[in-house]
Amino acid sequence: EELIKSVFSKLRRFASDRGIFFTAVDLRWGITTEQSKEGNTANICLSEIDHCRPYFMCLLGSRYGWSQPSSDKDELLNRTLSKATINFPWVAQYLNRSI
Repeated sequence: EELIKSVFSKLRRFASDRGIFFTAVDLRWGITTEQSKEGNTANICLSEIDHCRPYFMCLLGSRYGWSQPSSDKDELLNRTLSKATINFPWVAQYLNRSI
């Protein structure tokens, strides 16, 4: 809440003074249960990040992704990453990492 009330408004002013439009995007918002079950989470989030070009600023918390050990495969995560590689081929290089 502090980010929204204080920090983002200052960033918006700072960016505006330089001719840049600032908008906050929280990747946790707006993904439906159905989209998640279909394995579309990573694709949706990466598409949102793509829309931020040419500038993107990321604020990470203590939990920052979904990963799986090589010994215990998660079917939904595999489907999610597989779908993401269609639009974002570089994801295939990071299948064993948090994304």
